[in-house]
Amino acid sequence: MTTQQSRQQDLPPDWKWAKLGDVCELKYGSSLPARLRVEGPFVVYGSNGPVGSHTQALIDGPAIIVGRKGSVGAVHISEQPCWPIDTTYYVDEHSANIDLAWLKLTLDSLHLGSLDKSSAIPGLNRSDVYRQSIPLPPLPEQRRIVAVPEPAVGRRGAGQEKAATERLEAAQALREAFVGQLLENHGSRDWSKVRLLDLCETKGQYGTSRKSNNVGTGVPVLGMGNIRDGRIVWDNLKHADLDLTELNKFRLQPGDLLFNRTNSAELVGKTAVYNDAVEAAFASYLIRFRLIPERAAPRFVSTYINSSLGKSFIQQKLNRAIGQANISASVMHDMLIPTPSLQEQLGICKLLDGLEDEASRLLSATAEDLRNLDSITSALLRRAFSGEV
Repeated sequence: MTTQQSRQQDLPPDWKWAKLGDVCELKYGSSLPARLRVEGPFVVYGSNGPVGSHTQALIDGPAIIVGRKGSVGAVHISEQPCWPIDTTYYVDEHSANIDLAWLKLTLDSLHLGSLDKSSAIPGLNRSDVYRQSIPLPPLPEQRRIVAVPEPAVGRRGAGQEKAATERLEAAQALREAFVGQLLENHGSRDWSKVRLLDLCETKGQYGTSRKSNNVGTGVPVLGMGNIRDGRIVWDNLKHADLDLTELNKFRLQPGDLLFNRTNSAELVGKTAVYNDAVEAAFASYLIRFRLIPERAAPRFVSTYINSSLGKSFIQQKLNRAIGQANISASVMHDMLIPTPSLQEQLGICKLLDGLEDEASRLLSATAEDLRNLDSITSALLRRAFSGEV
């Protein structure tokens, strides 16, 4: 018996194996910078979901949007006309034998983010997606499978998801409100504004361009994907073989400020402070700013750069190109940072730590609720695929 025959026997009757490339086409989204958007009735989708609205739509609905750059492999569905930007793929045409909601469910189950092979900017290659094999049921069966979770999970599932989302939004709003009030009202305080360059020991350093690997050989190299929500994260980590000279040049020290200089426009400028004991370097798409300890607390400066005020400066100064944008260290030198005394900066950072702890607690509760909901849905889907429901 051939492998194909064996795999076919594993499927229910009338099902077959198919390549994704044979049942759908991933099309490229189109650039629509925030400065060109006019608030309107059509949702603008980035790689991780809605990022705004516009008066025009790029495509008619329904459509599936897949993260291509940044939040690689994230899958969303829009029932209405919308505008997927250039960090996404979209599917608005597909085989006549495919239900779009079922295709969305299938793409979710493939964990497309694991196909990212890039060494710098996280990215998803269409060819890799097209090669994925999926079990393809007849169209009526697809619709039956899609219909299973909603009535079976019912109000309990919808209520869990809504409550979890509201808790997370509350935690984020609490922190953002505090930061916004604090920084946007600095004019009424006795705070001077100081150029970022004048708070730094050096002019800012670009990271290593040494080719990285995914097998764990060499030194960990932090890239743009390792800065998330103002923090360093250690998932999807790349490594590189650096000689001693390179390691000494690019080795990170606690307190180093890491700034994402190149990415999709909405992600340029995300910043975090390196405070880990792990020996690590940083990639060329990041800039390291090392602050003068007596003048500036790294956490405080990072918070300002990540705030609406910092983002406004960055968005005004960006160099934009098709698919990505960038900003140089020399341009960032002129960002004016409100600078209270070091003691006051550290006090503000302590308050921020308390808010982060509360946000983390709510995030953990949210994740647990959603895991419970996912486990119910997954169990029901397994039963549907086996014909038990």
